Amino acid sequence: MTKQIAVIFFFVLINCNNYSKINFYVDSFQKPFIEDYFNKSKISFSDTEGIISIEKNRYSELKIKKLLIIQLKRIELCVENIRNIQTTKALNGSFYKKQLLSLNTDGSYKISEASGSRLVFDPEHPDAIGKGSKKGYVEFPNIILEEELFLLKSNISLYNSLALFLGKEKNVIIHEENFDSYISVFNLTHKKNYDEAILQLETLKLKRY
Repeated sequence: MTKQIAVIFFFVLINCNNYSKINFYVDSFQKPFIEDYFNKSKISFSDTEGIISIEKNRYSELKIKKLLIIQLKRIELCVENIRNIQTTKALNGSFYKKQLLSLNTDGSYKISEASGSRLVFDPEHPDAIGKGSKKGYVEFPNIILEEELFLLKSNISLYNSLALFLGKEKNVIIHEENFDSYISVFNLTHKKNYDEAILQLETLKLKRY
């Protein structure tokens, strides 16, 4: 398997000729979410070939701080989804359902659960379905490890960029030397060795400085 990890570039450019503007370059992957957040937060912006420009004022800076909190939650949800990729029986007695974050009409966020499961035939599994057309199948969370790892890395990159803009001292960091570790995690998924893959992910340990 070859799946290239895209590094999300999200950096803040201050227009030297106009200090009342904040110009963000947002790559195509994160752009829909950022534009949706600004629209719902009632922040006017313009978009010129990927560069989003907003007015620099106390209100917009406050909203960017709230966006930082939302980004941290997106990171936490990715981690939870990865950790529970094999959870066939959660506290409610059912399989773990993928957690999703979406924006409310005012720019705040809400958490929902994805529907559907991933069926694996394993009649010896203690949580295998005992009767009906799905007898012998086990319901696993409908989570694709490669996608969640990509989302995790992308969301961390966006969080770090926002934190840098706000002058935050604490950052969530994935060091460059750990990128190879992500590749090896992806390779493990080909063998469906999720336990080993998740264990390796845990060794990366998200760090805050």
